[in-house]
Amino acid sequence: MRTLIAAGTVADGLVKKLITEKKGELMKRFPSFFSDPERLPVRMLNEDVWRTESGEIAKIPAAVREIEPDFTDADREGLTELLRERAATRRTYAPMVRDPHRTVLIRPGADGFFAALWHLCELTGSGCDADIKKIPVCQETVEICEYFDLDPYTAPCGNMLLIAAADGSRMLYELGRRGHSVTQIGVLTGGRGRLLRYAGHTRFLDNPDRR
Repeated sequence: MRTLIAAGTVADGLVKKLITEKKGELMKRFPSFFSDPERLPVRMLNEDVWRTESGEIAKIPAAVREIEPDFTDADREGLTELLRERAATRRTYAPMVRDPHRTVLIRPGADGFFAALWHLCELTGSGCDADIKKIPVCQETVEICEYFDLDPYTAPCGNMLLIAAADGSRMLYELGRRGHSVTQIGVLTGGRGRLLRYAGHTRFLDNPDRR
């Protein structure tokens, strides 16, 4: 049973775009977001800080490779294209990522975190059991998404990674020891059920291709 680990925060790609395009509107609606240099919108407007934060996320695959040299790194775009190709191609690739003793890393992209989780399950032939409350999301992101009537979990991500770790405890320890902020959000399961839990309630993960 592989452990699901998230690094970075959901919807940061969308929030950066909105802050860039609708800065005036957002400053009127959320003035406190722009008065504190530690708040997410101010950090995103500071390109040096944004570049540093992007760089920290970008370093994680290399750190994972140090921990598990044979891990599989499939970016979101490549993964989606792979799943659309012929079944024969998938069968050739599947033994590598379906091995429960291998760690797989995926980068959530334009179609959001839930889509990345779905595609990870498809690729590995697994189900999942994840806690929505444990998925990293900034409060500013939640409020900005609510203002524009958007779901942060289906919104574009920028600097985020989703890891299915063969040894979750070790991966969390080693990445944390290297200074990376990572959170366990759930597990991949042996069945086909893709479950999302929130405040005592459970629902199924939706197929993003049917949205």
